[in-house]
Amino acid sequence: MKINFEDLKKSIISEHNRLRSDPTYFIPLLEEQMRHFKNDTLYKPKETAIQTSEGKAAYVEAIQFLKRQKPVRELTYDPRISAACQDHVNDIGPRGLITHESSDGRSLIDRFEKYFEWDGSCCENIDVGNKLAVNIIISLLVDDGILDRPHQKNMFNPDMKYFGIGCGEHKEFDVITVIDYVSGIRDLGRPYYDYNNLKYEYPNNVNVIPSKKQNKNKHVAQNQFQVDDPDAPDTTISLNIVKTLKVFQDKPRKITRKIYTLENGVKHIVEIEEF
Repeated sequence: MKINFEDLKKSIISEHNRLRSDPTYFIPLLEEQMRHFKNDTLYKPKETAIQTSEGKAAYVEAIQFLKRQKPVRELTYDPRISAACQDHVNDIGPRGLITHESSDGRSLIDRFEKYFEWDGSCCENIDVGNKLAVNIIISLLVDDGILDRPHQKNMFNPDMKYFGIGCGEHKEFDVITVIDYVSGIRDLGRPYYDYNNLKYEYPNNVNVIPSKKQNKNKHVAQNQFQVDDPDAPDTTISLNIVKTLKVFQDKPRKITRKIYTLENGVKHIVEIEEF
């Protein structure tokens, strides 16, 4: 079956936002797919048979999750995010890889910053093998064999506001889809700057700038990263510090970028200008 990848992207956008706005809509679709199991192998119509790790159990768990899950706001599609997704597809698909790291070692953040500045948090979902949008969404939702269901959490993360999609051929599994999410996005080279604190900050609402009084409130450390770093989120599990140079309004600025990885795999960034 020859795939029109542009049409596939459009269908994924629609199905993904339908999932977020009406989670229970997918329950009958999951129940229908469960009818195509033979032992732990899933024989989906028009798709390659898949040997699953958990069989129907993961589907049952997903259905129970959807019954509890409240709707969240729809995501806004952004072509700049899709450009970063497509770069990753074009890189790892022909090589037969399934990884969040580019073949040359670049990270998700590196791919983003070729096209735009991002605020707050970001994450990425990758699916291989599925040729229909609804099956891609269900595959990520069920998250068969993956502890803590990270793809499922990404799909319903209420902090994410924008997303993009890349689709293409995969050497081993025919099709690969990359979906990237960010909580805020700005034009390349244009920072949001908090002049009260001499810091590039990324709050949930960029129109609200914390006052000095608010920032002086004592915060009880929830993890080892917060002992000496008040910028660290509560669920931080790792920190990467990068020195970089940005040009804003024709003036070069030295920036220290703190990239926090949270328990759910989401990335959170704070940038501090050096003087």
